[in-house]
Amino acid sequence: LMEGMLAKGKAEKHDEQVQFAAYKQFCDSTSAEKNAAIKEEEEQMTVLSADIEKDGAFAKKMAKEVAGHEEDVAGWEGDKKSATKVR
Repeated sequence: LMEGMLAKGKAEKHDEQVQFAAYKQFCDSTSAEKNAAIKEEEEQMTVLSADIEKDGAFAKKMAKEVAGHEEDVAGWEGDKKSATKVR
């Protein structure tokens, strides 16, 4: 009876060790994959942040140009009205 219990206990222990080894391997490989993905995405975030900064500067430059053109148009509208009055 005791030998049967001992054999059963050893078999269960072995099964647990095999199951734990498989789980540990899964965790290790998943952790490595996730860490690689995080590093890759952090690099992507850096690139995108630089793009946002560059595009923000471009937008400011274009806003200044648009404001200049709006001033030109306003001046031309005034000139047009003055010329129309003179006629």
